Amino acid sequence: TGQLKLAADTLRATIAARNGVRDGIDDLALGRIAEHCGLKEAAKKYYRRVDDSLIDAPNDASCRKLSELRLQILATP
Repeated sequence: TGQLKLAADTLRATIAARNGVRDGIDDLALGRIAEHCGLKEAAKKYYRRVDDSLIDAPNDASCRKLSELRLQILATP
């Protein structure tokens, strides 16, 4: 978990360095970190915030599509 905390802290610092401007990939990454830590509700919160990334990606690999997939997986008992 030390590496996950470092990843989350680094990502939050990056967002802060952009004056709080978030990219879709930021919340996707925070969702994956929360999910990996067993924080299901936090992961859902981040996934719901995801908007398309400023980085070009094929439609099937867009941040929005990936977050929708993760939300479906988390909804499965």
